[in-house]
Amino acid sequence: MKVREYEYIMQKVLQVVDEGVHVLDREGNTIIYNEAMAKLEKLQRKGVLRRPFTEVFRNISEEESTLLQALYNKKVTLNKQQTYLNMEGKVINAINSTIPVIYNDQVIAAIEVSKDVTDIRR
Repeated sequence: MKVREYEYIMQKVLQVVDEGVHVLDREGNTIIYNEAMAKLEKLQRKGVLRRPFTEVFRNISEEESTLLQALYNKKVTLNKQQTYLNMEGKVINAINSTIPVIYNDQVIAAIEVSKDVTDIRR
């Protein structure tokens, strides 16, 4: 299978899963932000993709962000319940798992998968 075919298949998978997926590259820029995550956070994908995480999510500190902790400190966070405000000020409750992607002993990305449990918590 060619790399482009593999990438295309992965893009299609990310479009149909219910969980939100957010991936940062080694510089902290968003390289993957699927529709489920955009819906959860009430953001437009085009406003998040290729932009620095810290620019889009100014109200989340490096210490609070599991994505940045994975990227900068190689910290793995599994099934952590997090509560935060989306851009409309709505309280979001999610179960997040975040991992660093390590290749040749270097972190090349960080992946977060989020399950919206806001309605369940109510």
